[in-house]
Amino acid sequence: MATIARAFAAVDLDVSVYGGATRDQQLTNAATCFAALRTRLLTAVTAPNAGNVLRLAFHDCGTYDINNPAAGGGCRGAIRLALGPEDAGLDLSRNLLTGPTGTAGVCGAAKATIPACANMPFADCISFAGLIAVAVTRGTTAAGCPWVPGRVDSAGPRNTALLPPKEATAAQSLAIFGRYGMPVGAVGLTLDRAVTLLLGAHSIGRSRTTRPDRCSKGISSLTSTPNTFENSYYSGLINNIGRVNVPNGGWFCSDMHLVCNAITYPTPRPGAAVTLRQGFCPTSDSPLAPIARELAANNAAFLSGFCSAYQAMSLIGYNVPPSYVADAARFATLLAPAPARGL
Repeated sequence: MATIARAFAAVDLDVSVYGGATRDQQLTNAATCFAALRTRLLTAVTAPNAGNVLRLAFHDCGTYDINNPAAGGGCRGAIRLALGPEDAGLDLSRNLLTGPTGTAGVCGAAKATIPACANMPFADCISFAGLIAVAVTRGTTAAGCPWVPGRVDSAGPRNTALLPPKEATAAQSLAIFGRYGMPVGAVGLTLDRAVTLLLGAHSIGRSRTTRPDRCSKGISSLTSTPNTFENSYYSGLINNIGRVNVPNGGWFCSDMHLVCNAITYPTPRPGAAVTLRQGFCPTSDSPLAPIARELAANNAAFLSGFCSAYQAMSLIGYNVPPSYVADAARFATLLAPAPARGL
């Protein structure tokens, strides 16, 4: 496991903030903190807002470049202090978790009132909340999902231009996620599989700010089952081949590019705008299409795979400790499926 640590990682995970003379004690104290935090998050994170919370966690992490680690970014909680143009609509979950000042919300209240969470980094709270969002929408397995604390808060900077745009092709998504330096090998994945799985986060939630255009279907639910984390996201993409505006057929170009390299649009009437609702995949020639087909046919593989991909995403900008597997297992049951609210 030690060989997985990356030379480009800027910092190590640090669980000493949770107190204790030994690492084992520190992890035990952290587990006490997150058990109590879980109870509060299960009240705050509901099925209708889960997609927004999950995307907040990703946007906090997806601002790191292994080729330029000194520029900052990674899973360090800086999103709580400033939202960039690519973060449009995430003020909902930012305010819920940390308040508009970045020091309040559910996370700030936990730090103030749960003794074991007094020194909890906001970055840990945001990352943990992302998996709670998956749990409340029935997206984790009965065994839960391994996860580790120890992120280090930062005030920034965040280069939000490093986040995947809605126009991204499969090749561009692979390049973008590749620059993050996610430790995919540590969780048994390849980069192409991790990217395909992480894009499956669009199985829940809504597009809140983008008007219809050639790479967006507009403001609405991303799928026909926006409160349930499931593989219909992929089956919709497969069903979209040769057909227009299929339910669950991909809300953005980046979704549809999991299946095809080029999207076909009709010839517009003079003065008429063409949007993605009129577009479709003529073939399944994307390099990620075989993985999307596999996940479309196997919901269990999607759920377990997404758990692994989330772990890799949640470690962007960090070295992976040799004890990662054992450490992460201690928190897995806290992230088992939870009673869904708001369905």
